[in-house]
Amino acid sequence: HLMQASVATAIVGLDSAGLITVFNSGAEHLLRLPAQRMVGQPFTQLFDPDQVQERIGSTDHATVFAALTASIGQVEEASRDWWWIDADGGRRVVSMSLSATGTVVSTQVGFLCVGRDV
Repeated sequence: HLMQASVATAIVGLDSAGLITVFNSGAEHLLRLPAQRMVGQPFTQLFDPDQVQERIGSTDHATVFAALTASIGQVEEASRDWWWIDADGGRRVVSMSLSATGTVVSTQVGFLCVGRDV
């Protein structure tokens, strides 16, 4: 399956509420977190909360997810570097992009995050 194929790229599928529906082997490898533990969790928990507070002004999941997805489909989204938190609590710089998906990819995914370790 394409979503599980890449070990070098983190692919995280999200539903419309920002809950993780897909956590590929690349995401597992990058963060040393098992997919079984991450599916169903809020996407925003991957981020460093201090950086989120600084950039968005809140750490509330709904507020942060709304800010991250607000301009999707309206403007060309460039990748942006964020600190993601790994299994040991360490910060990893991840260049990530978010895009909306339709039912062609999966009926469970509303957004797709592609992240690369930098």
